[in-house]
Amino acid sequence: MIHTLTLCNVATYPITPCTLSDLKAVNYLFGANASGKTTISRVIASVSSHPTCSITWQPNTPLECLVYNYDFRDRNFKEAGPLRGVFTLGEKNTLLLEQIEEKKKQVATKEREIEKLNATLEGDSTQNGKRTELKELQAALAETCWMQAVKHNEAFKEAFTGLRNNKEKFRDRVLSEQSSNKAAITTLSELVKLAQSVFADSPSKEPVLALPIYATLEGCETNSLLAKVVVGSADVAIAALIQQLGNGDWVSDGREYLADADEKCPFCQQSLPDGLEAQLTRFFDQAYADDCNAIADLLDGYERDGKSLQASIKALVDGGSPRLDNSQLRSHGEAFGAIISENTEHLKRKKREPSTKVELKQVGPQCIAIKTMLETANMAIGEHNTRVSNLPTEKMDLTAKVWRYLLDVELKTELANYTANKTSVDAAIAGLTSKITTATNQKRTLITELAALEQKTTSVKPSMDAINRLLVSFGFTTFKLVESAERSMYELQRADGTTVHNTLSDGEKTFLTFLYFYHLISGSENETGTTTRRVVVFDDPISSLDSDVLFVVSSLVKNVFSLARDAKSHIAQVFVLTHNIYFHKEVTYDCKRQADTTRSDESFWIIRRKDRHSWVERCAANPIKSSYEMLWAEVRSTNPTTNSICNAMRRILENYFKLLGGQDLHELHEKFEGEEKAICRSLVSWMHDGSHFAMEDLYLSPTPEAADKYREVFRKVFETQNQEPHYRMMMGKAYVERLRGAALGGL
Repeated sequence: MIHTLTLCNVATYPITPCTLSDLKAVNYLFGANASGKTTISRVIASVSSHPTCSITWQPNTPLECLVYNYDFRDRNFKEAGPLRGVFTLGEKNTLLLEQIEEKKKQVATKEREIEKLNATLEGDSTQNGKRTELKELQAALAETCWMQAVKHNEAFKEAFTGLRNNKEKFRDRVLSEQSSNKAAITTLSELVKLAQSVFADSPSKEPVLALPIYATLEGCETNSLLAKVVVGSADVAIAALIQQLGNGDWVSDGREYLADADEKCPFCQQSLPDGLEAQLTRFFDQAYADDCNAIADLLDGYERDGKSLQASIKALVDGGSPRLDNSQLRSHGEAFGAIISENTEHLKRKKREPSTKVELKQVGPQCIAIKTMLETANMAIGEHNTRVSNLPTEKMDLTAKVWRYLLDVELKTELANYTANKTSVDAAIAGLTSKITTATNQKRTLITELAALEQKTTSVKPSMDAINRLLVSFGFTTFKLVESAERSMYELQRADGTTVHNTLSDGEKTFLTFLYFYHLISGSENETGTTTRRVVVFDDPISSLDSDVLFVVSSLVKNVFSLARDAKSHIAQVFVLTHNIYFHKEVTYDCKRQADTTRSDESFWIIRRKDRHSWVERCAANPIKSSYEMLWAEVRSTNPTTNSICNAMRRILENYFKLLGGQDLHELHEKFEGEEKAICRSLVSWMHDGSHFAMEDLYLSPTPEAADKYREVFRKVFETQNQEPHYRMMMGKAYVERLRGAALGGL
């Protein structure tokens, strides 16, 4: 039967879906004219004609829907022409009927088998079904895969292009890559490193880093002058003394002052020996001068080249190349600078004291370390530049490696479990689908055999006779149905044998069409299909009928309820839609239903319309009650207003005693004393005045406390008239609770 009916963007129903869910075997829908009832019946009649609406079935097997509404009446009632006959099973051939009944059981058994298989496959209220199990597996895998997408989105967003906002698409890509990806496995750190260049925004080629040139520095550090004692010529007489004293550098510095010494020693001011200046000049000869100049040049070159290389290293550090370990490069640069600084000081001393031997530290180890770093960086730069030159291929290759890493490292276990579980579920689905196909084919064969049997015994005459009997029994004696000259058709005929021509009243047309539909419920417009399981819908079947016909229509509809509640019947479900409150009250009356509840196999709904839109509300109990019952509900209320409860009690007394019982309660107040007497006179006075207005407060102020006093007198009225059983029945639980409260108060 229909489990859920969804109305959306059709007629007066808005774009926001309106859903009737958990529908039962019997469903009552009450709504005013133009509230949206006929739209519901039309959607049930042909949901395929309403693409914005939907119906779900429980079990997942659509049934035939037989709908009585304006469309049915317009389509089937032809006053001036023949009506299609309603085929029902005859009763002449007992053997055929037994065979038909047996074949129906076989069809029903096969339908139950298909329903059970469908429940296992698609699920129902008691189980999820294999397809749901498969969806849950897929959803769980999607969540697991999505965790990896979130985790690596920043590094590999280029590889996830088009998938970063959709879990299902990401999962499907994982499964696709699982069957096709042949890339080599790469470590995550290497992938991240590659992504920084290949997946960078508009990547460009990087310049190669210049390697340090330090050969001249190394040449300076090994120059022979550093270990040479640079002194004057030994052929001069004074040479022996200078060499003995070892003060050649001091003497050389002192020569600068001889020019202004006026033949005196610039230091001790004694007269200089004859020929001293000439001897000094010969001592510090050209060879000495050349060595000193060479030392000076050595110092200048070393200092210049050292500063230049330091500046290059600083530029690399400041440039912050991602290819370099800047911390390590800075450390090597600082060590290199310290060596250059120290060696420069040694060279300066050598320049000042040419006779001094000096030894310089080697810058080679630091320069080699820096060079190695730069060469490694240049290799990476070369690879990057190659990738930039061939970027599309590189991106494709890296993307494949990223997915390979996810498959073989981070999702390996999950994918293995998913594949194993899915294989099992897929096998179950395939098996169930095959069994359903086989059972469905077997059902078709049984239905064909059933149709062949029905064709031998079905007839339109039993339905015609039954309709005519009902017409006569309700006073419609001026016309009847007769068999048409056309095979399997009816005609409308007057009592004198003439054909009816557009002279039926609206009530006659409506009642006749309803009877036709009613017999169609248990029959068919064809020679076959009289036992097909179906859903029946009644949409306002008594729009213009009198009260007698209203009663018989409601009785016939309730017969269909009994069929829907019978598991062996071909009627699976019934919907009744009406705007007529009297028909609704009659058709919903059920002595087996407890007050203010619903039976387990029925549901109540109210259809409302506000402005341009309709909506449907489920009700916990029958929303339409009699006016008399509603008056008692006001009396039972735990928080009434004094005016409303007093008016309700007056109308109850008027209906029950005066109108129905014919009793005169004018002297009733004489049976009460004091304040209760005043209250009783108040109630009876309103009743005799025929007032339907609010309390006039002739005897008692309308305070909240007064409501309880009026209710107590109201109860005693029924006691004095020996009608307390009726009072107890109408008060229900409220009466029991009042007695319990009184008993506790006595304690």
